[in-house]
Amino acid sequence: MKKPIVTIAAAIITVCALLFTATAANFTHVADSLNELGLFDGTGDGYALDRAPNRAEALVMMLRLMGLRDEAENSSYEHPFEDVRGHWSEPYVAFAYQHGYTTGVTPTTFNPTGLSSAQMYVTFVLRALGYGDDFNFENAIEFGTEIGVIDAVLASGTFLRDQMVAVSYLALATAPKDSEFDTLLEKLLDAGAVDADAAANILQKFALIEEFNNLEADLDFSAIEMNMKLEMVMSVLFGMPGMTMSMDMGISIDANVTMIVGEDDITAAIAGEISLMGEEITAEIYIVDGYIYINAEGEKIKMPLDAMGIDMAALIDIINMMDVMDMAELEQFAHIPIYAYRSISKVEAGGLTVWTVEIVDGMLDAMMDQVLDIMDEVPGMETADDISIRDFLVVMHIDADGTLRRMIMEMSMSMADEVGNMTMEIKIDIEVIALGDDVVVNLPDDLDEYILLDLGALLPLI
Repeated sequence: MKKPIVTIAAAIITVCALLFTATAANFTHVADSLNELGLFDGTGDGYALDRAPNRAEALVMMLRLMGLRDEAENSSYEHPFEDVRGHWSEPYVAFAYQHGYTTGVTPTTFNPTGLSSAQMYVTFVLRALGYGDDFNFENAIEFGTEIGVIDAVLASGTFLRDQMVAVSYLALATAPKDSEFDTLLEKLLDAGAVDADAAANILQKFALIEEFNNLEADLDFSAIEMNMKLEMVMSVLFGMPGMTMSMDMGISIDANVTMIVGEDDITAAIAGEISLMGEEITAEIYIVDGYIYINAEGEKIKMPLDAMGIDMAALIDIINMMDVMDMAELEQFAHIPIYAYRSISKVEAGGLTVWTVEIVDGMLDAMMDQVLDIMDEVPGMETADDISIRDFLVVMHIDADGTLRRMIMEMSMSMADEVGNMTMEIKIDIEVIALGDDVVVNLPDDLDEYILLDLGALLPLI
């Protein structure tokens, strides 16, 4: 069954890691795009994305999104606001007042340095899109969510200039009310209010993102054969009173994995090479009838999965996570918002369509934190909550039949607590060999000869 391609990516990330959390995303790439368009200048301290916007900045952004930047800057209207006289925003505030876009906070004050909330800025953005009569201030966030200029990630927490530029970017991709244009950016381009070359590049990016978000592909982990390569470099630093200790470790796995997931059991065969801290091991691992069988260079042992603390039902739920989670709740993750894409490209190569997507730092953390809230409701499943993801890159190879044939993911992860911190550089390369009924798990004939390892007897010795 075909699934949204970005939901597949989210599922794989979650299954592989199960340890994401929400951290602040950084939308500098969005600020750069707005700057190239001529809509966002920043401050004397650069973009200052890490502080809250003030009312004057929010109003100026509204006028720029309306294509009125030059007209407002060069205006000299009268106004009643004593607290903006001589302020850099005075021509904008006066222009907005005379055209009915703002009335101030009192008859004689505008409060230009007062902080703008998400609700206030979304109100300005909705006015820029022509929706002034369709909502009121109290339901601005709800109405803005409905038309796509804000989402749960941007509306939660402290509203910063970082979030302001992301909301503005969403507005550019939204159709103005009662307009012949599909997006606000096209309307601004037609009016000559933005740089033409920058607008063309961003519109092309919007089109690619829409195609990618609507893309569906076959990938079913309940019956799959794949070649998987995992490379991970880990650095750990522990700190205790009077003593610190650091350790670096490299791990790589190059294996063929065949797996069939039933209603209450998993049958799997894994064969390949494992490298741990310079030591090379050839291993075969089999899972069947609730046991794990390990053949490490001729040493053959077996253990019950439950004795290892593995809950079979929970493991099956994880693999079939698209079926056990509430799809209505997951629907929001079928589309990564446009402001989260640092870059995106699509090329045709060897009969395959190859998509390369880079996601902004912190964005996956925020989304996956919400996914894991849902996953925590699955019986037997536990998730960690103190790891962040950076430098996330995914490359997907899709054939003409819409089957995902290869996925490469690269990411940096870090975790910190009161004991120490750990950083990991991870690369996962999955090549799909077969899916569904074409998958056959080949088990050796001598599984009954594997020696049962009694973990209960060993634990007191450890």
